[in-house]
Amino acid sequence: MESVTLNNGLAMTTIGLGTFQGNYSYQVNDSDVVTKGFAMAIDLGYRHIDTAYVYDTEIPVGQAINQKIADGTIGRQDVFLTTKVGEEKIPKDEDGNVLFENIDITDTWKGMEQCVEQGLAKSIGLSNFNEEQLLRILENCQIKPVVNQIEIHCLHTNVKLIKLCKDMSVQPVAFSPLGKARAAEGKKTVFEQEAILAAAQNHHKTPAQVALRHLLQKGLVVVPKSINPKRMKENLEVFDFQLSEAEMSSIDSLNENHRIVWIDWLKGSKSYPWKH
Repeated sequence: MESVTLNNGLAMTTIGLGTFQGNYSYQVNDSDVVTKGFAMAIDLGYRHIDTAYVYDTEIPVGQAINQKIADGTIGRQDVFLTTKVGEEKIPKDEDGNVLFENIDITDTWKGMEQCVEQGLAKSIGLSNFNEEQLLRILENCQIKPVVNQIEIHCLHTNVKLIKLCKDMSVQPVAFSPLGKARAAEGKKTVFEQEAILAAAQNHHKTPAQVALRHLLQKGLVVVPKSINPKRMKENLEVFDFQLSEAEMSSIDSLNENHRIVWIDWLKGSKSYPWKH
């Protein structure tokens, strides 16, 4: 599998396994099934796994990795494991509104740097940081973020932020690289776009494989989520074909700046990064 070298010299495979299960309920529906799915992903060849406290998948991910270490499939050094900082419990007021601390993002970053200095993490990065926030971190950091994980797909190409990341040697990582399974009324999904379908037919690939290949050829890392064995396998089978310049341009033209992930419960934070 292909990989990129991060600004701290460590390698990250360009396809990771996303583990978000579709809600922030803090309760995985069936932990055993999820653990087995993640273990199967490692058997298929995934060596980059993306989780977070709010996904409630850290435990099954850890169990799957430990199982595969125990049976000799991998060593711990073989897996690039990403998680995100999160409160053990998100405090809310009596009306159910999230209560936010008034902590500057640069102060939080200093705490992240201490994790590296204390050997608790090898790399630290950002997620959902906009241009202004990324620059503030870069202007005030001792340890540079290695990635900025942001929403990127052919309907939301995020060109300006990607360019800034690359100019600053911060690797852009695409979450939701396949868009949304169900489109809004009057809209087409990524898989229903004519440019995607035409390229899929031309290369004898699935629309998902074309959508991932489009981002990989832009120098991005992608983390599609699935615990379906067939789809997990297909998502890795994207290194045996190349989209033409015309196909890339045609898919680029699909951009609508259509964001699908807003994380509404964070909107009360002074650091909320997006504008509707």
